[in-house]
Amino acid sequence: MALSIKDLFRQDETWVFLFLMGVALLNWPLLSLATGMMSVFGYPSILLYLALVWLLIILFAYIFDRRGSS
Repeated sequence: MALSIKDLFRQDETWVFLFLMGVALLNWPLLSLATGMMSVFGYPSILLYLALVWLLIILFAYIFDRRGSS
């Protein structure tokens, strides 16, 4: 049975997947990859990594919510 994109965004598994990806991206093994003395545009790489992951989680949650409610 084929699922449409609209049906996919309504499923609870999508929200669980988003939560687990957020936990995995903000957990120690992946977080330690961004640590170090490297800086991008004068900002530490760990700060940019955290801001990017946070922004992506918020963006995906917004997309899932808007597509699922319509």
